[in-house]
Amino acid sequence: MLKRVALTVVSVLVLFPPGAFCTIETDINNADLQRNELLKKVANGLVSGKVSIEDAQKLKGELDNVVKLETRAQEDPLTSPERLQEINNTLKEIQTHIDASTHPTKVWIGIDSRDRTLDQKITDALDRKAISKEQAEGLKQQYDELRAREANGDPTHGFEFDDAISLAVDTQTLGSNIDKAIAGK
Repeated sequence: MLKRVALTVVSVLVLFPPGAFCTIETDINNADLQRNELLKKVANGLVSGKVSIEDAQKLKGELDNVVKLETRAQEDPLTSPERLQEINNTLKEIQTHIDASTHPTKVWIGIDSRDRTLDQKITDALDRKAISKEQAEGLKQQYDELRAREANGDPTHGFEFDDAISLAVDTQTLGSNIDKAIAGK
């Protein structure tokens, strides 16, 4: 029994020297850093309005799938080199998807506490009497809450993806609510 344990330990050390485990761990950590940088790039594109909400969500899903690959690489040292190659190829592919999804000009309003587009839309609708004063007040309150949330993540502070997507969806929803109020629905 003791010989079998010793033989197993020696075999593992010959096949997988301790440095190999460190290299795999380092490579996985580097891939994780790259994945996080890509996620920041998606969040920045979303904030600037150059990546649509739908594309941002899809890209986030692709990046989340990389985490699964990283986990598999850590769990099975025998297949780690192949998994690392798969991770790197996937990250390159996602980079291509991000580039393709990032437009040179805005595709939606974006997240900017200084942007007054929705506020102006509410004011114009009230002036045209397309909405009531009460509706305008309610919409302005929602607008002010969004602006406060946007100011918290102002470019000097930065946005995490989850905050950016939440704000983006809420901004889009407010825009839809304004349109519905104007249409009388």
